[in-house]
Amino acid sequence: MHAIDPSDPLAIGFDEATFRKSLIYSAKGPVAMLQADLLQIRNLDANSQRQASKYGTWGALSVIGTIVCLVFVVICIVNVLQLAAAGAVMLVAVGLVTAIWSLSRYMYFSKTDVENRRYELADDLLRYLGADIKSETEVELFLNFNSYHKSAYRTEKIGNNSTYILPWLAMRGKFADGNRFEFSTELKVKRKEKPKRKYTKVKEDKTQDMTLELALRNPPTDEALLNHLVTIPPPPLQRYRAQVNQGKLILRAASGVRRTLTGRGGAVEHCGAHMAEREEFLRLFLTAYHCWNTFPRQAA
Repeated sequence: MHAIDPSDPLAIGFDEATFRKSLIYSAKGPVAMLQADLLQIRNLDANSQRQASKYGTWGALSVIGTIVCLVFVVICIVNVLQLAAAGAVMLVAVGLVTAIWSLSRYMYFSKTDVENRRYELADDLLRYLGADIKSETEVELFLNFNSYHKSAYRTEKIGNNSTYILPWLAMRGKFADGNRFEFSTELKVKRKEKPKRKYTKVKEDKTQDMTLELALRNPPTDEALLNHLVTIPPPPLQRYRAQVNQGKLILRAASGVRRTLTGRGGAVEHCGAHMAEREEFLRLFLTAYHCWNTFPRQAA
């Protein structure tokens, strides 16, 4: 679980300037406050996408216009049209300045054109879990919107094969019944590049490695809880593991594989899972709920 520092300036809520620098959101507060912050991130993302598209178009048109003006300058020089050549040179200068400015703005807004899935999944979790959390109870939330392609997240590279692990989501809080939960997710990507004659074919297999720890308010003995836990049907997830440690349920699993193929025709995503991602994220919670709610209290 990613530790959230209460002294972190982001802990007081969403700050756009700080978020632009780090692409990390870290906050502690009631569910309603966190949802309001996620709405701000959603709006920032939508605006960044529009602005990046606009400035990218302007930049491309400026480059094309500059090239046309350069060709016109050459024609004017060849034909000794000095006045026209001078005017064309001025247009070239204007085109270059416009292109540089547009592309710089494009880069600025592109950085905060983040992946929608991350804030959407976090919002879904808050919405569903919030029904069992008191309105005044504070929840800690950590979201990392950086790209997993960064070298900092690459854990292995052998030839054209690479593995990336990005811890991007962590949530901690207390339910209305007093049980405390910690949930975290790592995005694991296995990337394979295969050079072709005129392009490179890229295959990426993505899974979410999820961990849920549920600390029970009045736990039974570990042995009694574990004996009951093994009778609970496992969730339809990959690599499911369950254990009990000092009155705490610890559940781990991985989501279905989502494969992205990039080649001559662009990128195509294939989903081998049978559930939406939000359903996969909630499965560990449902399993933990089932275990605790069906535990024979007389054995506690």
